[in-house]
Amino acid sequence: MKKYISILILGLFIIISFVGCTGESKENVIATVEGEEITEQDIKDRIEFLEVAEKLYTGKEDAETNFTQNEVFNLIVREKVQYIEAKNLGYEVKTKEEMMKMLDESKEQREKVDPEIKGNLNDKYGSSEEFKESIVKEYGYDSMENYYEENIDMLITRYLINELSINYMDELKKELDKENMNGDLEYRESFDSWVNYIEHLLKNANIEIKDDEYEIEYHGDKWEHEGLDLENK
Repeated sequence: MKKYISILILGLFIIISFVGCTGESKENVIATVEGEEITEQDIKDRIEFLEVAEKLYTGKEDAETNFTQNEVFNLIVREKVQYIEAKNLGYEVKTKEEMMKMLDESKEQREKVDPEIKGNLNDKYGSSEEFKESIVKEYGYDSMENYYEENIDMLITRYLINELSINYMDELKKELDKENMNGDLEYRESFDSWVNYIEHLLKNANIEIKDDEYEIEYHGDKWEHEGLDLENK
């Protein structure tokens, strides 16, 4: 469970901060999620991305991710069910230009990264601009613009998931009327509820696994907030 929470935290950090590499190969499909394919190359690309993300986050040149292939597979499956749910609820980005505009408008949200993560990054890089320069360098792009352009589909995916998660937290807060509660407690309970929501989506998704080396690992508790209005308004 601790490893799973670490995956989710890293996933949220990635969603808010930046996007990663995407594989183009459609060979060796290992699973489908509502018809969308996951390939062996997707797993390899994500592991490579996580290794670089760990290097960027820790500042250690020899940093390596200790996630197994099946853990990364589970991370990707959960990402896909969240993205599909976001689209079904009306979250949509139609064009690259619209996405870039949204990125510019979402700077305030990206500044709301967990204080510990933000402080850690500032200690290592000094500023967000230096951090961006490190991203460009580590992933081998000419500029942040080129970085975004090459990864626009993944960027859209993660942006929509982030929008869904923000709306979820807002709607949950309204339902539970927790405006005056301690912030730390509220964050923990909201995060647990979000985890349970993802597991709910996972259990109800049409997932076909074609490679017996992979399996879904379920976590969390029963989701108890079916009445939330999560449609994009």
